[in-house]
Amino acid sequence: MSDYEAFLATKAMSSKSHGFKAENLTDALFPFQRQIVEWACAKGRAAIFADCGCGKGIMQLAWSDQVARHAGGKVLILAPLAVAFQTVREATRFGFHAAYRKSADEIGDEPIVVTNYERLDAFLPWAG
Repeated sequence: MSDYEAFLATKAMSSKSHGFKAENLTDALFPFQRQIVEWACAKGRAAIFADCGCGKGIMQLAWSDQVARHAGGKVLILAPLAVAFQTVREATRFGFHAAYRKSADEIGDEPIVVTNYERLDAFLPWAG
């Protein structure tokens, strides 16, 4: 192997999975949404680029619910202000436990915490 080939080998992208198997997904997902959420959970490092009207909200909530349960922790969703409240409404509609919070001090027992982008500093451990 030449030096150049060795160099190129160090730049190769890996498609290795770093995730977990999704379990007990909500029945509210359409089959294609279920497959996307299962894929995102299995990959562990993924992004869902879905078009308008494809149900990004429920997929985000289903993924968040899976991660929170798998890790035994919480998921923070950052969104524009109007979308943050819409996300919490959708969570309630689909049976997920989520709440809008303005800072980390307000977090309760909800596994999914939603806030707007401008409040990120109120959730950082070094903020204050």
